[in-house]
Amino acid sequence: MRLFGRGEKKSGTGRTVAEAAIAGASREELIQAAMQQLRDQLRADRLGVWLAEASGPGDFRGIVWDSQQELTPASWTRLSPEISYFLKPLTAAERSAQSSFRATAERSTLDISPDTPILGPLVEMRRALWAPVERQGHWQGLLLAASRSRNAVFPREEMEGIAAELSLALSVADERRMASNRLADLTLVGKLLHPIEESPAVEELLRNIAADCCVTVGASFAVVGCPSKEQGSKFDPAGAGGDPDVRTQLESEPLAGLWRQALESGRITGADGSGPLADAGVVRFVAIPLRWGREVRGVLLAGLDQDHAALSTLERLELRALLAGRALAQRSRQRQEAQRAARAHTFVRQRTEPRLILDSRGEVVGKSPGAQILLGPLQASPTRPQFAALFRPEDRDLMASWWERASTARDPNVGPAEAEFANGIRIRFHTPVPVADDLYAVLFEEAPAQGESRPTVAAAETELRNLLEWLEQGVVLFDSQQRVRAMNTRFAQIAGLDPGEIARIGTLDALIARLAENAAEPAALAERWRELAQLGEGGVREEIHLVRPAARILERAARPVVDGEGRRIGWLEIYRDLTAQRVFQSKLLQTEKLAALGQMVTGVAHELSNPLTSILGYAQRLLLRDVAGAGEELRQIYQEAERASRILRDLLQTGRDARPVRRTVLMNQLIVRAIELRRFALSADKIRIEMDLDPGLPPVLGDADQLQQVVMNLVANAQQAIEQDAGRGTIRVQTRRLNQDRLQLEVSDTGPGIPPTILARIFDPFFTTKPAGLGTGLGLSIVLGVVREHGGQIRAANRPGGGAVFTVELPAAVEEQPALVPAEARRAKAARVPRERRAAPGATSSRTAARVLVVEDEPTVARLIGDVLEDLGLQAEILLDGREALKRAGQRNYDLVICDLKMPGLDGQHFYEALVRTNNPLREHAVFVSGDTVSASTLEFLERNHLACVAKPFHVDELTEAIRSALRLRTPVKSQSAAVRNK
Repeated sequence: MRLFGRGEKKSGTGRTVAEAAIAGASREELIQAAMQQLRDQLRADRLGVWLAEASGPGDFRGIVWDSQQELTPASWTRLSPEISYFLKPLTAAERSAQSSFRATAERSTLDISPDTPILGPLVEMRRALWAPVERQGHWQGLLLAASRSRNAVFPREEMEGIAAELSLALSVADERRMASNRLADLTLVGKLLHPIEESPAVEELLRNIAADCCVTVGASFAVVGCPSKEQGSKFDPAGAGGDPDVRTQLESEPLAGLWRQALESGRITGADGSGPLADAGVVRFVAIPLRWGREVRGVLLAGLDQDHAALSTLERLELRALLAGRALAQRSRQRQEAQRAARAHTFVRQRTEPRLILDSRGEVVGKSPGAQILLGPLQASPTRPQFAALFRPEDRDLMASWWERASTARDPNVGPAEAEFANGIRIRFHTPVPVADDLYAVLFEEAPAQGESRPTVAAAETELRNLLEWLEQGVVLFDSQQRVRAMNTRFAQIAGLDPGEIARIGTLDALIARLAENAAEPAALAERWRELAQLGEGGVREEIHLVRPAARILERAARPVVDGEGRRIGWLEIYRDLTAQRVFQSKLLQTEKLAALGQMVTGVAHELSNPLTSILGYAQRLLLRDVAGAGEELRQIYQEAERASRILRDLLQTGRDARPVRRTVLMNQLIVRAIELRRFALSADKIRIEMDLDPGLPPVLGDADQLQQVVMNLVANAQQAIEQDAGRGTIRVQTRRLNQDRLQLEVSDTGPGIPPTILARIFDPFFTTKPAGLGTGLGLSIVLGVVREHGGQIRAANRPGGGAVFTVELPAAVEEQPALVPAEARRAKAARVPRERRAAPGATSSRTAARVLVVEDEPTVARLIGDVLEDLGLQAEILLDGREALKRAGQRNYDLVICDLKMPGLDGQHFYEALVRTNNPLREHAVFVSGDTVSASTLEFLERNHLACVAKPFHVDELTEAIRSALRLRTPVKSQSAAVRNK
């Protein structure tokens, strides 16, 4: 809103408030006119004009002018909450105590004192005069004249006159608004009545009525509906507008009681706002029955806020309820018509002879297959054709009269009638037969034309064309001279022909010349097609591969056509498009192959975990002993074994269906690990990888494994794009922080980019541009799903210099939790400390002579665990069979058992359950080792029983820590892996 600057007053520079009101000025223009009038008539240092907003009483907005300020503060355009002080009625005590200020409510001059509440516009002022704009007992605005001098005198009568003009102008504006509302209502009636009569989309009309109740009338929500047919006590909304959550509250009070009461009583019911909708500002609920004629068909349920809870709003809602009732009545008639048409369809579908189904009004509601051949399909029309309209003009009056006499049985002697259809076929009609309520069947047959022979060839060709156009398969009919006698539109569609070309292709040679270039093998297609021209008895079924205009696989079935004497007079070819079916089968087979490959890879990785455990453990022990002359070689063995262990864990985690775990994840570390998994493939293909990772990147709250899959899929997609182009290129992975709440991951490549025609489809499932066997079309679809599950967004675009770029935005984590990447997440699950348990029998602080039972089916791993126990000064007893170990545990006392989870025969889980059943003390002192700590069943078993588990391949210090924790040994364990790295 424009603010007035300082300057000399100018007389007569604008319209008065009354002139502006007559001209139809807006509220802003009325405020401007009042300000100009104040400036012309008053001598003041500051003037203000504010009018009440619709948001509630006491909310005033306007403009302020100051004689000494170029611009006044924008906050002055809205009066501060202290204005309520001026609006309160005066008590006797207040009049005596604060008469100098509270007299403003009586339109008196205000002397500004230190005790006076200061509104923004009163700053620096010493004297002020307020004049309220009153209408119907309510304040609709305020005028202000203020001076920096305490002796200033303002003409009260002039200010009150301007306020009175403003009040009158607001009344005129309200009258115009009401006239506009009435015009909108009339427009709505005219708009909706036409579709109700001519269009079957009654549901759309009901939705429009509900939306108009909110948009035009101002309801907070509106629902149009009726009782459910299946459950009469349930409200079935046909249209809704406004608050989308209102649908969930239709079966709860107070809304449920309102619409039921309106249905039962047939009268308008209402209730005060309550519940969640009242919290959203709804102060009144209204239920209006939808009546058309004597029947109540439904209810219009609406919610009104404070500004619209008025009688005028209710009247406008009643008009829309009347329209909705008429729409529901129309829907009821349409359903009756649909049921009648269904009965007619069922009747004619069971008959092959030509017959029509008509209603009592003479409208055609159904045709048998025989009638379809003679008449062709019904023309698309919003109304059904009249029986008489099927005939040529000169026969229409005759057949209309015949139908009226035959259907009403006015003439018992009415017999068959003959007339000619509009397509030239002469028909003989038999007397109508009633088949259902208000439905008649009329049987007819062809009749010879009067005075001339019937054109049987032309009629047969017409019948044939009509029949072929109804088929979903492509059809081509050839005669014995290899001429095309018929070709339907469906064949043109699947073969890539324009509709106009059908009429120009008249022979087999012309068809071969047009389509051979589209085939994968043009010469073979032409040769095979000419062979079909000599087809003898029997049929042929084969496939045709087209590559243009789009790759398609067609199935062709060909059979000879013979005459009544059995002589070959041509052949028929029927085509079916198998492209979608073959693509789906191919994708399904590829998905199954990938699933089998994933299971095989995880199985191999699990088997490799045992030898890697031995290599890693013994290399670490030798390094700690510092064997002379072998330090560097051992260090290389240890480091490579540790790297292989990390890769193995990542493979196991990627291949298993683990439950999603939402924790804070460090994206930079996750990206580095994902790149490591693909580094060999990238370097082998001579593709360079660049990483630009923001060190200040905030963590993300999500599932680390799913997010790692996003990075790996995007990098793999970029790699395949480069391989299809030049074979050499660069993939760039970049992260950066967008703001406090979001971060960005960008993966770009120097490949060929994404064709603009498919850019909108690249995230669709099973969509791929790669050759057969090189992709499933699921990678980017999976990426999109994961990103959306994490509250993020992903975009794909082409880089200006070439190549594609995928941009992922994710919300940053808001809670302070330990940030994990996939490897750390798994090790945290695997190496968790068990719950507090009672001390083992005979446990002491030193534990130098503790006895430990080791159950491990891999001898090298069992030997490594035994050596570690001996290094700790513990006694180890090793058994390679679970059943023998269970028997030994029942015969002897042990302080601890270390058991493998995955063993042949009796595995670790059943071993532990046997300890629990026999109440063996070892059930409270067990440590498990396994290379399968990522499967859902393993994690569920460990978490349910609060058991410690060390993941294979493990470091020596990981196993040592688990042993000390289980035996409550006090001597701290220095990280041996850290010691090895320091060396």
